[in-house]
Formats: sequence, C-alpha cells, structure tokens
Amino acid sequence: MTNQALINRLTELVGIWTANTLALAPKYILNGELDQELATLKKQVQQQLEAGQISQKQSQAALGLIAGLYLWNGNLDNSHTIAQDLENKTGSYLHGILHRMEPDYSNAKYWFHMAGGHPEFEQLREETLKLLEDSTSGNEALSQRFLLNKGWNPGLLTDLVEEALRKGAVAEEVTLLERIQALELRLLLAGVLLVI
Repeated sequence: MTNQALINRLTELVGIWTANTLALAPKYILNGELDQELATLKKQVQQQLEAGQISQKQSQAALGLIAGLYLWNGNLDNSHTIAQDLENKTGSYLHGILHRMEPDYSNAKYWFHMAGGHPEFEQLREETLKLLEDSTSGNEALSQRFLLNKGWNPGLLTDLVEEALRKGAVAEEVTLLERIQALELRLLLAGVLLVI
C-alpha cells in the first residue's frame, strides 16, 4: 500500500467509524474485521517508516489515528499499546481517553495533565455547550459544570463519567456523556488528519 493509499484508507475509516456512538466504558470489541484491518495498517505504517517512505511525524500521526480507531472499536488494549509509544500531545490525550474508558479515572487525569492544552480544546468546549443547549433532557446542572470552566477541561468530563457510571445515571445522561466523549475523540482525530 502506498503512503497516499494508507492515508486515504485511514481518512475513510475515521469518517465511517466516528459517525458511530462511543461507549463510555466499552465491554467488548465491536468489529473484528476492523480490528484486523487496523493491525494490518499498523504494520504498514511501521514498514513505511523503516523504508523511509514516511517521516516520523507522519508515522506518529498515522499511529494516533489507528489508536483512536481502536478506541472507537472498543479495543482498549491495542489502543494502549500504540498510545504509550506516541511521544506527543495527541498520544498523551488518547492515553487519557482510553484510561477514562477502562475505567481508570486517576490515570486518565494524569495523562490529560501530561497532554496539556490541545488545539481542538476551544472548538470542543463550544460544541459541547451547544450539544448541552440542544439537549432536551434537562441537563442544566451538567451545563453549569461545563460553563464554570473557561476552557475545555478533560478532567471534568472524566469526573462526570465516573459519577454517571458509579451512581447508575439515567440513560439520557449517559447518552449525552457518550456524545460528548465521541465529540472529543472525533475532533482529536480530525486534528490528527490535518498533519498526516
């Protein structure tokens, strides 16, 4: 597979899979065929890097996309294997999301702290507030918690997910948090696509 074909396929997969729901704490792998394809794509990225066909930066971006797609597919282990080797903000942020999904909340917050700020944070906060505003399930308390922060705070989302899963939140609240988490990962992957 050529470098451009690899990028095109990753872009296509991101477009297909990020249209789906993202579970707060997945219990199983959603699609075995996707998992196999991601393993093949990971090998191709490594081969292209070794052959000098792609740069280290392109390799890190492609592997970030693969790690994100593994998250979307519910394969936290394979995502973790990749994310822990990504030496950039995106890798740390992906690492935080996957630990939130495990759920290992304190470890998630550690990795969010390591990631620091991210270019997608402003858009993520704005779209989250719009999503909450458009929600019809009466989430004023949830909206207020996001409004209290001047910027995007992944630790707040982590706290909200933990509270929802521990207390057995109503389905509407869980669905809303799933949509916010999906938005978070979707925007992160869209940002990665810009640098690949």
